[in-house]
Amino acid sequence: MYLPTASAPVPGVLVIPTYYMIINGSAEDFDRNYAIALAKQGYAALVPTLNQYGGRGTYELRHAVDLPLISKWLRDRPEVMDDRIAAVGFSIGGNMAAVLAANDPTTRASIGYYGVYDLESRELPFSRLVERFWSGSPVRTAPKVSGAVLLLHGESDNEIPLPQATAYRDSLTAAGKTVELVSYPRAYHRFDRGKTSLMQNDTTQQGQIYRLDAKARDDAWQRSVAWLEKYLKAD
Repeated sequence: MYLPTASAPVPGVLVIPTYYMIINGSAEDFDRNYAIALAKQGYAALVPTLNQYGGRGTYELRHAVDLPLISKWLRDRPEVMDDRIAAVGFSIGGNMAAVLAANDPTTRASIGYYGVYDLESRELPFSRLVERFWSGSPVRTAPKVSGAVLLLHGESDNEIPLPQATAYRDSLTAAGKTVELVSYPRAYHRFDRGKTSLMQNDTTQQGQIYRLDAKARDDAWQRSVAWLEKYLKAD
């Protein structure tokens, strides 16, 4: 948890990492640095540790249950305003932010970076895994979403294709929710951070490209700060 220098209660933000946390056992430096940067913007930023259940290869993310509990822990902190909570998620963390927004009405804003939103989609390379270990799909639960949703996605993403974000945006729009989708031309998955520490180059063994796009990264950060300022800080 990272706190600003201000002593008065401040809005709280959950920073939910990528799937890499689950297989590596800890968040990436990028996630911690993102949270530190949010703290400098006046937020209490928490990077939760989301571990696998049952050991490698037999994990199950019970985030529909776990994340509201984590959010409640953050809201109950004396440093945090209990009615001003947001979630920022990356990749599968974007899915988790969407799940939190649909299951916890105290979530005033959510931001999804290249997230997974239609868990029943056959275009996903891991659709069978999704069917086995996850239940519920953000595109189906859009009517339950609380708060304003910002989606940030690379148009060249070949792990989580852009239609994932457009489908979620369309479902939120149809439900009368506040949503904005920003897509970045020629940007790939993990455009804000690039390859993982386990990779030799920017392409996985399965052919997914994780490539840093500094221009997209910086624009996404500025939009995220503006979104939180508008929907989390403003009365």
